[in-house]
Amino acid sequence: MVTLQAAQALQNYVTTSNWYTQTKNSKSSQELNKPYSFNFSNYSSSLFSDKVAGKLAKILTSANQLHASADAFRNTGNALLNSRVVTSSDSTSVTATAVKGTDLDSTKISVQTIAATQTNSGATFNPTSPTSLQTGTQQFAITMGDKTTKVSFTANGTDTHQMIIDKIKNAINASDSGVTAKVVKDPVSSNLHLELSSKETGTSQAFTLADVKGSAVSSTGIQSVTAAAANATYRINGGTLQTSESNTIQLNNGKIAATLLKPTTDMVTLQSRPDSNAIIKQTKQLVKDYNALQAQISDGASYVNPAIERNLQNSLKSNDLDTLGITKRADGTVTLDENKLKNNINSHFDQVSRSINSSNGIASALGKVTDRLQSSPAEALLNQYNTEYKQYNNYQASLQFYTQLPTNGLLVNNFF
Repeated sequence: MVTLQAAQALQNYVTTSNWYTQTKNSKSSQELNKPYSFNFSNYSSSLFSDKVAGKLAKILTSANQLHASADAFRNTGNALLNSRVVTSSDSTSVTATAVKGTDLDSTKISVQTIAATQTNSGATFNPTSPTSLQTGTQQFAITMGDKTTKVSFTANGTDTHQMIIDKIKNAINASDSGVTAKVVKDPVSSNLHLELSSKETGTSQAFTLADVKGSAVSSTGIQSVTAAAANATYRINGGTLQTSESNTIQLNNGKIAATLLKPTTDMVTLQSRPDSNAIIKQTKQLVKDYNALQAQISDGASYVNPAIERNLQNSLKSNDLDTLGITKRADGTVTLDENKLKNNINSHFDQVSRSINSSNGIASALGKVTDRLQSSPAEALLNQYNTEYKQYNNYQASLQFYTQLPTNGLLVNNFF
């Protein structure tokens, strides 16, 4: 079996083996004390071996890469062809993503309200003025649903409003209350106030605050609700009104995740589609790797079995190529019309999928032809009618008669 490593190893073998060193250093066949004259010079035979091994290594490298590109379409579950994107008729109101294999259909959604967090805003203070809080421990409770969290900090007699506001903010953020706090600064007056928000949306995230010890809550006004927690409300395909604590909702049995951004006036259409960009990107890579292999075969055409190029060319069927926007050139390479492929993906995806990944599709065919190329015996890759090859075989046969080295054919069998 031919491997890339074997072809590369041949180049090392022919320059280090005894017969190569002996023949290369000889000025003529007579200096080997052989009663035989070779028509093919010893030194040129070694160059021929190097040349052929190098070309085969490049061909096998390109075949490996083409095989990998084909496998991207052929892998388990046809992941690439099953990738989905979701388009929205109003992406400012609703966006969505889909899992692999989602049905290629549409869903209509109307949004009445979106889910919201609760927000509380405290009173405004001059940051440098002294606080009115009593010195010592200040404690208050944050209640969310059935959970109450007590939050504490220490007030000092020299604290300013800035210091107290920062202490309250840090104490809330360090707690496990489900509420976050931040300091809001007026850009004109530089006055400050605290703003509290629930971490999650939905009515179950509503919270209240109450002083336990001291007057941190009442003195700063952070118990004042300025925006109530709310659930999202929406309709799917004109059905009954549904609610959600989150603005991310699951559709089509969890296959589509839609994000509600704002209320809508009309129905928004979500359309699940193949991921055309990903398919086009991989098809471009397939074409690139195909052309690279074709170029390597053409470069070594005088040394390589013509059947290799013929099999590669025959693996591409005209119907599949047309569906995929691929056109053959006179030199054996191919080109890709990305616009045609994209249009066919959007309008005839079943045909595109069959042309790529059916048992006779382009990915399957190229996978098979590169498999055969990489698993063929070494001699099967060579052009048996090449003049240099014939001379080399004659030289090897003569050399084997006078040495005990196992030199069977151009590529030494124990490398393959």
